[in-house]
Amino acid sequence: MRFGLFFINSAGDEDWLRESNREISIWDSATEADKWRRDHTVFPNKYEVKRVTPKILKEDEESFK
Repeated sequence: MRFGLFFINSAGDEDWLRESNREISIWDSATEADKWRRDHTVFPNKYEVKRVTPKILKEDEESFK
């Protein structure tokens, strides 16, 4: 399984944390993703570790075409 960080806030903004090429940032485990969330984000409580499925990756890629 693969995991990403999903951004959520009270204003209703939602999106995945992304690489510079706009792909979803992905980690191999929830523990890795959570450690990165805690160590590298300014507001760690605004990110949630979520599983990234092949369906999510495909839909996300198609949304940027």
